[in-house]
Amino acid sequence: MGMFGKMRRGAKLKCRHCGQKTPIQSDNWEALGKSQSWVIMACRKCGHGVRMGIFAESHVDKEFIREMKTAKQRNLREREKRQDEAQADDYHRNGLNYVASGELEKAQQEFDRALESDPFHESAKACSEILKDALGKTIEVSAVVHLFQGEAYDKTGMLDAAVSAYRKAIKINPDYAKAHAALGLLNAEKAMYDLAITEFKRAIEIDSNDVEVHHNLGLAYSHKGMYDLATGEYEKALKIDPNYSQGHFALGVVYTQREMWNKAVAEFKKAIEINPDYVEPHYNLGVIYESNAEGIRYGKGCKLDRAVSQYQKAIQIDPNYAPAHNSLGEVYQHKGMFDMAVEEYRKAIMADPICAEAHFNLGFAYAEHEIVDKAVAEFKKAIEINPDYVEPHYNLGLAYGKQGMHEEAVAEFGEVMRLVPESPEAYYGLSITCYYKGEYSTAIEYCDKAIELGIKADSKFLKALELHRQ
Repeated sequence: MGMFGKMRRGAKLKCRHCGQKTPIQSDNWEALGKSQSWVIMACRKCGHGVRMGIFAESHVDKEFIREMKTAKQRNLREREKRQDEAQADDYHRNGLNYVASGELEKAQQEFDRALESDPFHESAKACSEILKDALGKTIEVSAVVHLFQGEAYDKTGMLDAAVSAYRKAIKINPDYAKAHAALGLLNAEKAMYDLAITEFKRAIEIDSNDVEVHHNLGLAYSHKGMYDLATGEYEKALKIDPNYSQGHFALGVVYTQREMWNKAVAEFKKAIEINPDYVEPHYNLGVIYESNAEGIRYGKGCKLDRAVSQYQKAIQIDPNYAPAHNSLGEVYQHKGMFDMAVEEYRKAIMADPICAEAHFNLGFAYAEHEIVDKAVAEFKKAIEINPDYVEPHYNLGLAYGKQGMHEEAVAEFGEVMRLVPESPEAYYGLSITCYYKGEYSTAIEYCDKAIELGIKADSKFLKALELHRQ
């Protein structure tokens, strides 16, 4: 058959432009078209096409052809979705400009067009609702204008100006529910949850049928750990609108926090049923499936295959959703699939360069395979992003110990002690380091303390210490 023939599953294709060589079925290749004699695959790294010859479809792996067709359809849908979202943003921006010039009817038309392009465009939906008050003459136009000004200030980070604008709207009309709700949301963004709760409650007193205000009040309660009150508000929101996907998701999160796993799964599934492209419920389902009924991660009875499926669905919806890439990498690492784990961690970092957890996980994967230099670099990066992240300090200490950098190792274990006083892992790490430094009595002291605090010490290390006990 020469250069043609049946394409094996797992076969690799090389891009002549950038040199990338990866499996054809991976996310690095996009099928653009085919005939009876060839298939065009586009490299997603550089965008150049590669022509892959075949004799006829009957000689090609049928599953591969089906995957190729499905991938093409999915890519078309993703492009169309991005175009719709961009168009909705343009309409929304036009609407805001019309509001600023006082042309409220034209503004309403633009917001309606935005929602036609993207029914889930929350800002356009909120603006449309706000305008109805002014157009229906139930709220003074000046109060509505101040509310819009507050929204504009909020989006540009001018929070004090936003607060001032919302308060002006409330001063003009103390019973303006949307102004109270907006002020509450701004307070919540500033982590001032008590003030947020006060404003949300006032908004509900004026209008008890606003789904989003009940939802936001629930979020504020959740942040304060008041899960029963949060559950009540989410349930009120869903009673008003049973198809409010964000309400089902938020309720699922609360059930997760309360370790009511079955209820959480049901709510996440309901959110997905209402909005199949809602990324977060897919991701949260994956997190739940990683653990068993007792909440033990990777414990007996967990559903790792389902977790992988949900993470992959989240990535399919949003290829740049870093948490899904990171968690998928963790599952692959747990299953001993080192190369695939590293690939996912790198994708997470590409999507979110300041994702400290992804840097730590990548470092941990390298450390497990004795690639110590790369592990050290990633642990340092994680600490640079989040200096109070305990695990990178501990693992960096272990890595330094393997490199014979004992003083640096002691310093990292000291950081662990600073962050978690009486940490058994830190005592154990110090014990190992002191042993290699020849400070045997100190090593024994630290090891005994680690065991007292609950660490399970390595039997070989304990035997080595026994030789130096008096």
